[in-house]
Amino acid sequence: MTEVLLLTTRPDTGYEVILADGDPRCATVRVRGDLDLAAREWLADVLHRQRETGRVVVRLDLSAVVFMDSACLGLLVREHPRFLAVDGLLALTDVGPRITRLLTDAHPDRPVFVLQTTPDPHSDDTGTPLARDPVMRAILRARDLFQRASTISPG
Repeated sequence: MTEVLLLTTRPDTGYEVILADGDPRCATVRVRGDLDLAAREWLADVLHRQRETGRVVVRLDLSAVVFMDSACLGLLVREHPRFLAVDGLLALTDVGPRITRLLTDAHPDRPVFVLQTTPDPHSDDTGTPLARDPVMRAILRARDLFQRASTISPG
């Protein structure tokens, strides 16, 4: 099931939410265009709505993002622990090298989960259900690791 929402002030920027077939906790949010101050509010709203509706394992596909400024960068850094707090995970996928560098340099003390993926060139892209999607499976495994790590106490 795909929920396509293009709530934006610019025609070249938008997103779509793709719900996991068979797993109501998972969703992919594909974003396109520029993630700047003008996009920050709707991006925050989209991520908040995912948590509120129980979709706590979210893959934020940034493969079509051209530019990201500090407003959206800071938002993603703040959103990561919010998803962990509800036993979920916000995973950024297909992040360009410039944005990866910004995430690493800007907030080295506040990590986010970034997963680089490469599309299968032999895939016919007929739409694997997200719950069986290898990327979503990797994200679910990572979420489990984050949860286990947060329950381990030092010493």
